[in-house]
Amino acid sequence: DNADLAKWICRERCYVRQQCLAETLRAEQGRRAYARYGIAGGLTPAERAVLDPTLNPAPA
Repeated sequence: DNADLAKWICRERCYVRQQCLAETLRAEQGRRAYARYGIAGGLTPAERAVLDPTLNPAPA
């Protein structure tokens, strides 16, 4: 499907993947998965939401 193709392109062909992911995570901080859109840095909205420390604080 299109999402799998986009993820593959990000992972295998994009030379700014890490920068793209970092900027997207910064811009989306605090947003739940349903408020995030598209593939960025090779990740889906749900995959990026899991990485958000404001939504998923580390255990004490």
